[in-house]
Amino acid sequence: MKESNFAIEMKNSIEKQCFDGMMPCFYYKIPDSYGNERFTPLKPFDAFFIVRQFIDASIPIALEYKMVKGKKAFPFSQVPEHQRAGLLKFSTVGSGFVVINYRFQGKDNKVNRAFCIDIEDFLRLEADMDRKSIPYSMFETEETPLFELERITGGWDIGNLLE
Repeated sequence: MKESNFAIEMKNSIEKQCFDGMMPCFYYKIPDSYGNERFTPLKPFDAFFIVRQFIDASIPIALEYKMVKGKKAFPFSQVPEHQRAGLLKFSTVGSGFVVINYRFQGKDNKVNRAFCIDIEDFLRLEADMDRKSIPYSMFETEETPLFELERITGGWDIGNLLE
């Protein structure tokens, strides 16, 4: 499975849960390129969406999707400087998240888990850790700023992103 397939799963999950919950929603995936241009500008993140929860309150959320194949550590370098800057700038008006999807074959079953971390927590974690990556074991503990998106039929529960 490719990261683009995970992005489609997330888009479908966001739109379905917003519309099923009767919350107007706008989702936009920033294209990877604009055709055959010689120079493609760097994307600040992969996608963003805006959910209207109340008549006068909307929640803007930016997402940067990452995929890891195998039960291995997630390198901080997987989020380049331009994406960090884009998510941080977006977080001045909403929330910016790195969404990490782990997919691999476990001993008894296939593993498909998604974790989120706010960009500010991501940068704090990087500064506080004495290593260049987040070990997979940290994804399985509740003592970190990472939180897991629950797998539901046809996608992912986005409720935690809206809190």
